[in-house]
Amino acid sequence: PTKPYMPRHKGKVESGVKYVQANALKGRKFPNNEAQNRFLADWETGVADTRIHGTTKRQVAKLRGRPNPGYVDVAKALPVTYLVAIALIGMTVLLMYADVVNPVKLGG
Repeated sequence: PTKPYMPRHKGKVESGVKYVQANALKGRKFPNNEAQNRFLADWETGVADTRIHGTTKRQVAKLRGRPNPGYVDVAKALPVTYLVAIALIGMTVLLMYADVVNPVKLGG
């Protein structure tokens, strides 16, 4: 296994990050993360997916075999995440209360 936080030990995994940094982000500044994410989504569709991959010698978008879903806003999923967390906490409290009121006796 590779050591954590050691990009030089993870050649192929980290090479995609290096490719994006050297090609899409080099010399560019963005006012916020949202603008950078929009730019990178457009860049991925228009540049990265249309290039010929160095190892496979095929177009990247065709290798995936599916259309690019485009920009996804993770912030829209936060309310659902909070609801699931609240439900799990509620179930945990309910189980703890049930165990105090009527404990389960194993082996006897």
